[in-house]
Amino acid sequence: YMTTPELAPVRTLLHATDFSPTAGTAALWATSLARLHGARVVVVHVLAPPIPPAGSADFIALPPDYEHHFLEAASKRLAEECERLIAAGVQATSELLVGPATPAVMEAVKKHAADMIVIGTRGLTGFKHLLLGSTAEHIVQSSDVPVLTVHPSDANGDRPLRSVLVPTDFSDDANRAIAQAGRLLHAARPEGRLVLLHAYHL
Repeated sequence: YMTTPELAPVRTLLHATDFSPTAGTAALWATSLARLHGARVVVVHVLAPPIPPAGSADFIALPPDYEHHFLEAASKRLAEECERLIAAGVQATSELLVGPATPAVMEAVKKHAADMIVIGTRGLTGFKHLLLGSTAEHIVQSSDVPVLTVHPSDANGDRPLRSVLVPTDFSDDANRAIAQAGRLLHAARPEGRLVLLHAYHL
């Protein structure tokens, strides 16, 4: 067993959820990986409560305890997500964060010393993607740890990890990706299979 940073054991997975069906599939992947590595899962949800413009006749004044109920509802959903992981045999905790999503998730990664982020993506392309952006994409671009993004079409998140495909252009970045793939598959030995792919244009 190598003790280099690239192959250090996976101990903590951070699952960022927005409670969508795709986030539910991402939770299955987090569960599967946590079982494989004997890791714990920290489930986080980032809340940005809407603040209506003050003094506008077009908006109804919110009751004074609105924010409290908003936080309470989100906390309940988050606790339910956490309980599902615990029921599946995984050590899990949860944390409700308030603020912009990407910085909040990055702060949680540092706080919990997470080895990996698991997050669902809406799978948007084209004009919709340009208009709406993607929290998952922003997290991938900002993260110092590997990020597993789960696409809406992935309906088999609970399957065991056995094979990882890593496209490579022989760059340092590709080598880092290969090392992280090896780290993921290390606990899946001897069934784990790493497939390297290099494509070139004629």
